[in-house]
Amino acid sequence: MSQVLNTVSTRNLEPDDKSVREGINFLAGYFRFRDYKELTPPFFFTTTINEKFYTDIKVGVLKE
Repeated sequence: MSQVLNTVSTRNLEPDDKSVREGINFLAGYFRFRDYKELTPPFFFTTTINEKFYTDIKVGVLKE
C-alpha cells in the first residue's frame, strides 16, 4: 500500500472529455507554476452532490 500526501486537484462541473482535458491542463500549469514535480498520473472520480455530477481530478505532487 502507498500513500500520497500532497495532491493538487480541480473539480469539473461538466463530466465530458473536453472539460476533463481542460482540468488536466489547468493542473499541469498550476504545478509547473508552483515548481511541483508530478508524482502520480492524474486520477479521476465522480462526485454527486444534490443530483449533480462532478468530475474530480487529482495529481500527486512532490513539493521541492
